[in-house]
Amino acid sequence: MILLEICMLREQTREFIQRLSDADLLAYVRTGVEAYEAEAVQFASDEFERRGLDENRVVELTAAVEQNERQDRENAAERALVPLGKKEKIVAFSLGIFSLGLAFPKVLWIASRYKRCGDLRKADHFEAYFGLGLLAFAAMGLLIGALVFVLSHVLS
Repeated sequence: MILLEICMLREQTREFIQRLSDADLLAYVRTGVEAYEAEAVQFASDEFERRGLDENRVVELTAAVEQNERQDRENAAERALVPLGKKEKIVAFSLGIFSLGLAFPKVLWIASRYKRCGDLRKADHFEAYFGLGLLAFAAMGLLIGALVFVLSHVLS
């Protein structure tokens, strides 16, 4: 049964690759094993060769794919600089101030999700606002402790 599922997956992958446009197929091959299984990349490369595109068409496609790759890199660079929104800052700060640090695994998970999506600044800000919330909690604890200490000495 598992072997059948693996073969079906491979057949689905092959059908997907065969349906790609020439430009998308070239982009798939250029991306390579960085994002896809080696067997799928080899099949895509073979499919590209099988289409028998003339040299001028390949040059044209390569230029278009390179332009798209440049645009994707620029978009990723811009996305990495977008700051955390006000609501997210409040959430992160609140997690720090009200959770006694127990939300730390959740904060790391949220920050890692931001990082995987390319939102690097948001990830850094989320962690920082959580830390500020923890510091605020600690400061309130110290102030309350100091107040109790002073009042206990004044009233005694």
